[in-house]
Amino acid sequence: MWLDQQLAAFDGDTLGTERSKVLGYQAILLLVIGAEYWVRAIPRWDTLTPFFLVSVPLASFLCVAALYRPIRRPAFALVALAHGTVIAREFPAAGNHAYLELLLCGLCTLIDPDEPDERRLFLRTVRYLVVLVFVYSGIQKAVHGYYFDGQFLAHSLWMETFRPVLALLMPADEYARLAAFSREVGDGPYAVRSTFFLLVSNGVWIVEILLGVLLVVRRTRTLAVFAAIAFVAAIEVAAREVFFGFIYTNSLLLFLPGDVHHRLVVPMAILLPVLIAVLALAHGGVIPMVRFH
Repeated sequence: MWLDQQLAAFDGDTLGTERSKVLGYQAILLLVIGAEYWVRAIPRWDTLTPFFLVSVPLASFLCVAALYRPIRRPAFALVALAHGTVIAREFPAAGNHAYLELLLCGLCTLIDPDEPDERRLFLRTVRYLVVLVFVYSGIQKAVHGYYFDGQFLAHSLWMETFRPVLALLMPADEYARLAAFSREVGDGPYAVRSTFFLLVSNGVWIVEILLGVLLVVRRTRTLAVFAAIAFVAAIEVAAREVFFGFIYTNSLLLFLPGDVHHRLVVPMAILLPVLIAVLALAHGGVIPMVRFH
């Protein structure tokens, strides 16, 4: 009873939308996971092991099968099993969001969207996970302290995709100093002096915690959803973690009172194959190289 009262803070759906929201959410989740296997495989297609040559089409088949409602839950269980196997083989190099995908697939396996109490529990749980990720991530950044003086973001300059973005946040001479480091033992200091850079760096962990709180409060929830989507999009400009962005945005949209998911299924079903085709053409030398993951 106490737990139910606490989780009720995550309610707030427009009457009659819960089932459609859950089904639409699950459909988009399946589309994203299935497409992600191809996006991860294409850049290394010539060097894929037999395990991955099997897992890519298998995961795609299972994700499509899970869209068929009569077998949705057992198919989700098989998706979770296949995804967990891949994570285990790639550990510890598997992406952080892969564990979130695995957890969500497990949740879709256990909960029946046709049962009112279960789908309400599903919505509450996903929303709770979103808030947990935001708040815990912000607290971890504060506890470890590598955002206070900008060290973590400065160290990220070794990644090519971060350089054009972070270069805009600091003077040219400081950028040149930090970009020259080779990440060898003894390099540094990575502490940044630029006031604007430090404001952005500390703003990351502060905003994460604040967004988590604002998503729980119903009066600020809608504003927090769009602010959170903008925040995630800003991070993905540098990180290029497109599929984390899809998974997290899909979950954030569950906080809206109405049902937007059923309107997004078809656009996502079109967009994801287009991304796969673009990546394939880029790695085939047909168009300029693009990188995302």
